[in-house]
Amino acid sequence: MTTAEQTAGPSRFDTSRVVARMVEFLRRRGFALAALSLVIVGAPTAGLEWIEEAYLSTIVPYDSVLGSVALGELRGLVDGVLSAVMLGWVVPRMAAAATGDAGARRGLSIGRFGLLVAGSLVVTFCVSGALCLLVVPGVLLSLAWAMWAPVLVTETPGIGEALNRSVELTRGHRGAMFLAFLAVFVAYGIALLFAAKGSLVNAGRDPVYRFGLFPAILAGQYAIQAVLTSSFYVELVTFKDGGFRSHLASVFD
Repeated sequence: MTTAEQTAGPSRFDTSRVVARMVEFLRRRGFALAALSLVIVGAPTAGLEWIEEAYLSTIVPYDSVLGSVALGELRGLVDGVLSAVMLGWVVPRMAAAATGDAGARRGLSIGRFGLLVAGSLVVTFCVSGALCLLVVPGVLLSLAWAMWAPVLVTETPGIGEALNRSVELTRGHRGAMFLAFLAVFVAYGIALLFAAKGSLVNAGRDPVYRFGLFPAILAGQYAIQAVLTSSFYVELVTFKDGGFRSHLASVFD
């Protein structure tokens, strides 16, 4: 991005800039991101798999409708929290790269981290409910709220304000976001099938897959998704607010 774009903002939203920013971030911080994702996402996922196998499946059977729904909702809530925590690490560093200001890379306060976790539970619950009732409204809601975590991290509002801000930022660009996130999801599915050798049902009984390959692949998906979301956020703020540097001045100065 040129100096003029940082100060005045680009004249149009550009998905290619989103991809280029994402690739550059992965080139510079890919190793650290992968290690962090294995700790934040991979290890808890493996632990949750073990808890499900050892305890939860005896309380709520997998083969019952109630069991499937209950365990699915539990996993969705945990995944939502893990995704938000990943964004909490990626977004400040993406902001620092966009502004050239190392101060933007500061860590989250305990209070802000608590809001991030609480917001992830609210968003995951609402989106999951919408997806269960009607798929399309659930997808639209998830796209409209896709930027809530980056907003919460960088602009320091409350959860409600972050959701409203996300709706405004994503308006007019949710189609491009949908295609990008869909591509990540498809790549994730292909990776799972490859690791499972074409049979997810049989792989579920394989401890190497369930406690090793599956958590590692999920960690990779969350890492890529966090970088992609952060890059979209930078592009949207730069385009809609007339410059990312000026936008962050009141937050980080």
